[in-house]
Amino acid sequence: MLCTGVRCAPGARERDGRADRDGGDDEAAGRAGPHAGEARAGAAQPRERERVHERGASFPGSAGSTYCLSVLARDTLDAPSAWTAETCTAVPLDERSLNRSRGWTAGTGSAYYRSTYLRSSTYGAKLTRTGVVARQIALVATTCRTCGKVRVYWGTTLLRTISLYSATTVNRKLLTVTTFTSTRTGTLSIKVYSSGRKVIIDGLAVRRN
Repeated sequence: MLCTGVRCAPGARERDGRADRDGGDDEAAGRAGPHAGEARAGAAQPRERERVHERGASFPGSAGSTYCLSVLARDTLDAPSAWTAETCTAVPLDERSLNRSRGWTAGTGSAYYRSTYLRSSTYGAKLTRTGVVARQIALVATTCRTCGKVRVYWGTTLLRTISLYSATTVNRKLLTVTTFTSTRTGTLSIKVYSSGRKVIIDGLAVRRN
């Protein structure tokens, strides 16, 4: 996660997604002028603001959490701009946080999100996460020429069938599943919808707002 132009406040407001933890997208950015900036989350208290003279800094977000960020800039006379509107982003959960049926093989590698993945070529093999609180859902997966398909369900309702085919191999690909009209709580399932073709799941991105 990167905040361009400011250092994200250590007191950033966190919106958890699985009754207390589930998250979604991987990066957020805020822009300020070329001079000093401040960052806040929500209605920040003074201790949650930090003056910086840098154009960018990293923010150590926790997997499965949603963060809403706002920034302002100060000129050379220390006059502040208005706070920007909040930009919300989420950090994906690792696939190891999902309950898995038979048919999945766990693997590791530096090319994957948090250096782990789950692989299957078994039709019907399933990954499940209960107690998910979400408004927007996406998968982190690998796409390739020999990759298969998955179906994503909310409870028993099919949300989307996703082809993982691509002409070249792409790891850590973020694939949007759906955006609900309002935040919902339920069980999310990912099922392999192909046979003999590999499916590699690398994470689950769930944004609460």
